Amino acid sequence: MKPECLPLLGPGAGSFGALSADVPWASGMRIAVIGTGYVGLVGAACLAEIGHRVVAVDADAQKVRSLQQGAVTIHEPGLPTMVTTQQATGRLRFTRDLGAALEGVELVFIAVGTPADESGATDLDAVLAAARAIGAGLMQPATIVVKSTVPVGTTGQLQQLIHGALAARGVGWRTPVVGNPEFLREGSATDDFMQPDRIVIGAHGDDAVVGTLFFRDKAAIDIAPARVNETLAFLRERGFNFLASVHGLDYYPEEPRLGVQYEMLDMTAVDRITVRLRVPIDAPNVPSVTPDWPTADHQEREVYDMFGVIFDGHPDLRRILMPEDYEGFPQRRDFPVGGEPVLFTKDAASGEDYTQ
Repeated sequence: MKPECLPLLGPGAGSFGALSADVPWASGMRIAVIGTGYVGLVGAACLAEIGHRVVAVDADAQKVRSLQQGAVTIHEPGLPTMVTTQQATGRLRFTRDLGAALEGVELVFIAVGTPADESGATDLDAVLAAARAIGAGLMQPATIVVKSTVPVGTTGQLQQLIHGALAARGVGWRTPVVGNPEFLREGSATDDFMQPDRIVIGAHGDDAVVGTLFFRDKAAIDIAPARVNETLAFLRERGFNFLASVHGLDYYPEEPRLGVQYEMLDMTAVDRITVRLRVPIDAPNVPSVTPDWPTADHQEREVYDMFGVIFDGHPDLRRILMPEDYEGFPQRRDFPVGGEPVLFTKDAASGEDYTQ
């Protein structure tokens, strides 16, 4: 997408086609993808393939017309068929009208080109122009996801730009801006998108992922507690569809002190990702994941029983190992302070007594 074309993205920039109530939309999220280059087109088609409602935006009128007719100029096995099939289902649309594409969206992907300029530096003109257009046209809160290849610090710059545009309009809400680079190999891009060997997410603020860790070939992401269900749903769509365990942690004497950790498995790719969150001991509330993951029922009860984490929305949150009238939480690091004496404190073999 050429930066100078971005002003065309708005009312009157071209027909949006049949974006109306008579389209048989799927039940997935409503997503806008800005840019239909390699990353943008592959991402838009794959997101539609897994059931989301995707509108891909580009300022190039000829490219939009070609894509609407199923003509894909990118050489990628299976992509032309995917584009044609998903357009036929109504889940994938192409347009020049960014304003219409932003209506009701929950996610906006920025996937415009970032070529090197004459000095070799990354040209961010298209990315910055896309951010300004989002800030000017977004009518409801949505998460902005930066797929374009950008230098370190760009996501924060884009967040300031978008928030500034929203504030100038007198809008009270703000949008999280997330960095989520794509690792696509030519010739296997659709497979790489559907079954990634790594997922990198970075963001600022309480409304998004707050940290990442990659250690011994395994990934862990730290998230805001309120976003746990959205995060696990996102990972499920990416192949991590088995919740292996839910367990508690105590970071005493640090705050937020209590933690919950979710182990997600991709049984096909034989891979694992850990999702972690932390809550303060005086407000240990976490949304229950049982509506989407029924097997978490007893695991959440055990974390509640041992650590005192309260899972809001759990259908039957009560002790599972200890008696209901038991005082204290046995796996907190300061137990039995404020609770009952510890049982079984004498080593059976040596006879050494550990009771304090």
